[in-house]
Amino acid sequence: MNRSKLLIVIAIFLSIGCGILFPNISNRKSYALDVLPQDTGNEIMVLDQQKLSVYQNPVEITKLYNKNQLIGVITDMKSLDETLDIVYKEDYEEKFPGTEVGLGEDVYFVKEQSYFEYENIDDEIMEYLVSENLFSILTNKIEFSNGAVIYVNNVEDFTNAREKYLLNFISKATYDLLKMNQAPTALSSFGEQELSLQVLEEMTVSEGLASEEDIFMNETEILEFLSYGYGVTKQYYTVKEYDTVEGVATQARTGINTQQLIAINPGVLVSEDQVLTPGQKLNITYFDSPLTVVVVKERLVEEKIYPASTKYIRDDTLAAGKRIVEVKEVIGTRNVRYQDTYTNGVLTSGKEISSLTTIQPVQEVVRIGTKGGGNYNQFITGGEGQFWYPVKNPRITCRWGCYKGHQALDLQERYNVWGNCYAAAEGYVWSNSYDSLGGYYVILDHKNGYYTYYGHFREKSAVKVGQYISKGQMIGKVGMTGVATGPHVHFEIWTDGKPYRGGRRLDPCKFLGC
Repeated sequence: MNRSKLLIVIAIFLSIGCGILFPNISNRKSYALDVLPQDTGNEIMVLDQQKLSVYQNPVEITKLYNKNQLIGVITDMKSLDETLDIVYKEDYEEKFPGTEVGLGEDVYFVKEQSYFEYENIDDEIMEYLVSENLFSILTNKIEFSNGAVIYVNNVEDFTNAREKYLLNFISKATYDLLKMNQAPTALSSFGEQELSLQVLEEMTVSEGLASEEDIFMNETEILEFLSYGYGVTKQYYTVKEYDTVEGVATQARTGINTQQLIAINPGVLVSEDQVLTPGQKLNITYFDSPLTVVVVKERLVEEKIYPASTKYIRDDTLAAGKRIVEVKEVIGTRNVRYQDTYTNGVLTSGKEISSLTTIQPVQEVVRIGTKGGGNYNQFITGGEGQFWYPVKNPRITCRWGCYKGHQALDLQERYNVWGNCYAAAEGYVWSNSYDSLGGYYVILDHKNGYYTYYGHFREKSAVKVGQYISKGQMIGKVGMTGVATGPHVHFEIWTDGKPYRGGRRLDPCKFLGC
């Protein structure tokens, strides 16, 4: 396929989502010429060029510059055309067939009026251009609407690389459907699927001159550019025993999330649940692509509906401290359909489309005996209800054991990562403090053998040590103080003793059902 037909094919393909235009292409022999004031003859030249005589009336001369430095005055422009043809045939024709050579991007001409006659050193100027390799090749130029530019030897390679890059964010099956202007069928069971794909940047394909080192020669090089932009040094992580995909992303501390880690390790990582082999090298480089890829996904999930906090009833007929659960707590459920928007693999927004309640929540009701006196407030602890998630609409970012030594559950509120943190059960504030690892944290004593820990708050919590906290009460603001790669709540459940003082931690998912 010749160059013109290939450009037409790629234009048709890219115009589906990118609105491609084809500007006029200038001939390489239409040199860039600027008109400046009259030549004084005092400008320093790279080459030694003598003034032969002085004219009575000024004549037009052509000066050749490289990076604003005068190389010399050209007498006959034909010598340049001949040199360009020779350089192309000898140095570039085999590697870049069917094109031509021009001057480098920093080389330009200026026409001036001059009273001086300069000696003809065209041969020396041509030799200088060759020795300094001040040439560029006419090739395919792709400009992005955000200002990025890429030169490619083969437009088809760009098309293939672009498709491979997009498949980091969308499944091949859905991508193929969207290319045919077909929409996926709505989910009928719990799960997630892509609904649409959009690339925000428009791209224009034309021809342009570029130096050989600036031309991307194959699909692999182009894909690298689309992933990381200009000149990035990659970072790698060596997998250790017990590492997980989720844990590597957390420990990388480069800003990537689990989805992005999978995307930048194609052929190595396929899902966050796969087993890693110690010694594997994983790319953990945060990518900075010239493309902004927006994918809208549909998500059908079952969510918990929490009832109101436990209702306590004072009963003077029961012995002081005796507790009778009159109504057992029931956590309700609902089926919810969401639309989530991901930008370059990062969840940026979402909205609820519909919901159906499947189990109605029931508030726990407990009678507390007060017969014989005693401190009633001390009797309303140790609720029999279940633990609740400490954030609304939770998204798990790191599970129990997601990396070695992680005995907790890391959580974000899905659509507001800087949201509030709530008590997972009723209890009393046992600690409200700060350390270099957990940042600002709160520990609750639930007076039933369990403690819960909430770490990385944005700021010191307003709750007071000894204060009674009801289930679901706001106790802090989600942050990333201490050692954290992003905003989240580090949630721990302790039993058989006090936290960090002889107790042991339990997997929160065994209580939350995650």
